[in-house]
Amino acid sequence: MEMVIYKEGASIFSEEELKGIGNIEKGPNYIEVKCVLKSQDHGELPGRLKVSSEGKLEINCECFSGCGEEKLSPKSFLAHNERRQINNWKNQICVIQENDKRVPLRKTPLLKYYYKHKPEEAEGVLRPPHAVHRDEFLCCSLCGKERRFRLRTAVDCRAYHDASANAHHWTCSQNPQEKITCDDPEERKSRKACRGCTASPKCSGCMSCVCLGCGMCRFKDCLCRACLDFIQNMGD
Repeated sequence: MEMVIYKEGASIFSEEELKGIGNIEKGPNYIEVKCVLKSQDHGELPGRLKVSSEGKLEINCECFSGCGEEKLSPKSFLAHNERRQINNWKNQICVIQENDKRVPLRKTPLLKYYYKHKPEEAEGVLRPPHAVHRDEFLCCSLCGKERRFRLRTAVDCRAYHDASANAHHWTCSQNPQEKITCDDPEERKSRKACRGCTASPKCSGCMSCVCLGCGMCRFKDCLCRACLDFIQNMGD
């Protein structure tokens, strides 16, 4: 197999990670491999996938001689070749092995840097596009009343994350989302049942609202076990 190596290209992936993958070209901070799209309309459509250490994935389409479509994102590559909308590009786009076997991109190490820069899409923590973080409650250490945290942004998630880590000393007056004290009434039980799930107003927990860890609610600068495990699994 002919291999072109420039500068730092060899250090992006180890030889063990690239073992078995055919038609590799290496450049400064990127590699290129031959890939195919398993199209439901047209069979296999070839291309060249460029993987950079910045997490960018670019595909030069070779669906026919002189196509001219270059630097396409995986989703754009699918849209260019498919009449119907397909979102599962990690399965549809395959890398060609030395033995001519087609392996889905998600089963190769080539998404390592993509997941590093987009940890919310990492295998095992991928959630539906409409998924949200449901509201959580924390009990005041002084009055014992439960207070709601609305988790709509990363800032909201961090506020709840830090507060829950200090739950034994957290008080109503420390709620960053509402100016309340221990004298304010607690939410009614019927109201607490509504926690912001988009699938059902009174959902008790489902894939659309219960998150086991993603880039929005796990933090690189936090030393708790949940965050450390998540970041480690992302390759940091």
